[in-house]
Amino acid sequence: MASGVEREGRGGSERVTLDELIALNEEIAALVRAGGPLERGLIGARGDLKGRLGRVAGTIGRRMEQTGCSLEEALEAEGESIPELYRAVVAAGIRAGRLPAALEGMTTFARRLADLRTTIGLALIYPALVALLAYGLIVAMVVLLAPRIASAYDALGVPAGIASRLARAGEWAWAWGPAGLIVLILAAAAWVRSGRASALGGLSPTLGWMPGTRTLLRLSRSGLLAELLALLVENRVPLPDALRLAARAVGDDRLREAVARAAEATSRGEDLRSALAPESSPGLPPLLRWLVVSGASHRDLPGALRLAARTYHERALLQAELIRLFGPTALVALIGGTAVLLYGMTLFAPFAELLRGVAS
Repeated sequence: MASGVEREGRGGSERVTLDELIALNEEIAALVRAGGPLERGLIGARGDLKGRLGRVAGTIGRRMEQTGCSLEEALEAEGESIPELYRAVVAAGIRAGRLPAALEGMTTFARRLADLRTTIGLALIYPALVALLAYGLIVAMVVLLAPRIASAYDALGVPAGIASRLARAGEWAWAWGPAGLIVLILAAAAWVRSGRASALGGLSPTLGWMPGTRTLLRLSRSGLLAELLALLVENRVPLPDALRLAARAVGDDRLREAVARAAEATSRGEDLRSALAPESSPGLPPLLRWLVVSGASHRDLPGALRLAARTYHERALLQAELIRLFGPTALVALIGGTAVLLYGMTLFAPFAELLRGVAS
């Protein structure tokens, strides 16, 4: 029976979306707080959680029940269907003995990313429609209007120019015309892909191009790192081990490397100030570095980490609000304005050239 569960987990694993991971995370947190058998709760939750999410929850529960493995081991066996960052957060929470608190921090981080996708998605609808309409008008112009303008050039004895080139492009519109729809389909596919839970491991290019999103994700990751470190240190996990566990839960390679370097330095007996120095851990956020060193010198490292987590959380909320307020306007101006400008140039440049030719 155990081998059957293993085959189901390995062979039929399905990558969950970000929203599904949030729902699974909240279900696990509720079951842990309730204090009942987690594996039975996950198996029972399969009936409440629909579709792919229910199957993943049921598989994890059956694996725990039939093989006797822990939640951490069951999640590891799921492979790529559960992102590494989430598995690392669970491992850190179990090691600290505060799994519900770690899962709550994970929920906050994942919801912030999901809300960011929603904000950008809503902001993209109007400029995408404007761009699509402008593209359709450009195609219609080169197919229908440009040949007539080119004929007017010939009738007035004006040398062939922009209009003739546009007319020749219109003859090949059957080849390049569908490109707009293809680009739209590819963009939609990339957007769907960015909604996978694997997006927790790194900033998707679909989200990262918009101003402000990288700052929001950096603040959120720093806050999650500080919160996990506080949980681990509060529960007397040795600092090198706490840093290693927390480093696994960081979705940014540069920050992960900085924390891993600090873990190696403290395990060699170096003091925290030198281990977190900019030359030793260049990828560590300055505020987090200063608060950790200050807290350690005052023998209140957990309190300093809590303060850092709260500070990053508040700054991330402010950044998210700025994106929500100004993001849609910026996208309309950038995408819609560029599309309208291109259409205007395509339409009026031949007329302007024709008038200059007649005048000369």
